[in-house]
Amino acid sequence: MPNAKVEIRNSEQFPVAMTYTGTDGSYIFANLENSSYTVTAEASGYYVDSSPKSVAITNANQTADFTSTAVPTLQLVFDIDKLNIGTQAQIAWKYLNISSDETILIQKVSNGIVTNLTEVPASNNYFLWNVDCPVNQTVTIKVSLKSNPAVNAQDELTILPATAGSSQSILPAINLLLKKKH
Repeated sequence: MPNAKVEIRNSEQFPVAMTYTGTDGSYIFANLENSSYTVTAEASGYYVDSSPKSVAITNANQTADFTSTAVPTLQLVFDIDKLNIGTQAQIAWKYLNISSDETILIQKVSNGIVTNLTEVPASNNYFLWNVDCPVNQTVTIKVSLKSNPAVNAQDELTILPATAGSSQSILPAINLLLKKKH
């Protein structure tokens, strides 16, 4: 697992050192005193098994190996919580551990009613939504993998009345991390 963050803590759980794994997944903490330590590992887009691990340093090198599982991850880029009727909002995303031809399902939930806005390949990276909800209400935008709805996220937006110039595009940026639940 390249570029994973690895941290070592002493027996009182205070951080001693932190590093990142190399391209081959290896890491080294040098010049540690003889003592007991806890080693943790984490990596964006991965579930790390068996973290944390306990190690005891007694005048010899020790090994703490971790295994990881790729987790399908979507990251939406949309940082606004209010939209005006008649605006066009760009719902954009990045993806990790997802095939570029996977289908992304984008839905709107308003007053308990789910409306499919569109389905697009993950590689499209965005969808332009023409805001068309009743005003002064909160709607939920939900994005998920069509093949695995458990990989999803949602966010609430308040819909406001149209304003002068509301036909312009709004290019929001809501940072959501969508992870498969274990």
